[in-house]
Amino acid sequence: MTRAPRRAAVVALAALAIAPARAWAYRPFDQTDADVAPPREVELELGPFAVVHTSGAGTTLAPGFVFNYGVVRRLELVVEDHNQFPVGSSSAPRTSESEPSVLVKGILREGVMQEQTGPSVALEVGALLPTLPHPDGFGAASTLIVSLRWPAATVHANAELDYSREHQLEALGGAIVEGPHTWRIRPVAEAYIQRESEGTTRLSALGGAIWELRERLSVDAAARAARDAGAALFELRLGLTWAFAL
Repeated sequence: MTRAPRRAAVVALAALAIAPARAWAYRPFDQTDADVAPPREVELELGPFAVVHTSGAGTTLAPGFVFNYGVVRRLELVVEDHNQFPVGSSSAPRTSESEPSVLVKGILREGVMQEQTGPSVALEVGALLPTLPHPDGFGAASTLIVSLRWPAATVHANAELDYSREHQLEALGGAIVEGPHTWRIRPVAEAYIQRESEGTTRLSALGGAIWELRERLSVDAAARAARDAGAALFELRLGLTWAFAL
């Protein structure tokens, strides 16, 4: 085993060790962009630190990871897991929750994200696996993504339709906005609205920054505020993204 894959295995095992919050796609966001990993390249998105406080429900730690692998040109495999560990409240359940999923993202139209002209368009589809430790069923997710870039900003618009693990339809629409892509430290923001079939609405807004330490390695920090079914939520996120070729 070469040194790079050996380091990759260590990082992946470390991520699993802290995991017994949708990077969802692309850190530090809940949504994603219209780009994929090149063939035979791995991109790890690790969120080792996330603290969530929800009014009336206490505080949880919410680590997670996303494993992206470029299968062939314009197509990647996405394996992810997002977790919840209640802390600081004796009334909260002491068991953790895990929400794994397996997705495939494909580029429908090559554009600015692939160093071409015009919008990049991608489709991500896949399975939401049963949660642990109390499985509640399988679900399915589908997201259409359009990315546009100008010298001053990059925008990723997402339109998502899911069949949840509780077997309900959910729809999500929103966008990510990034500062100039040539900056090593660039400001970022995200906003979306999510609607469930029983009438529950979630509003979410995030602000933060991504710092490119070197090629294929970056760290991120962000704060997120949301309102879910009348409950207020505040979250702090810190993580990293590391890419390498196999």
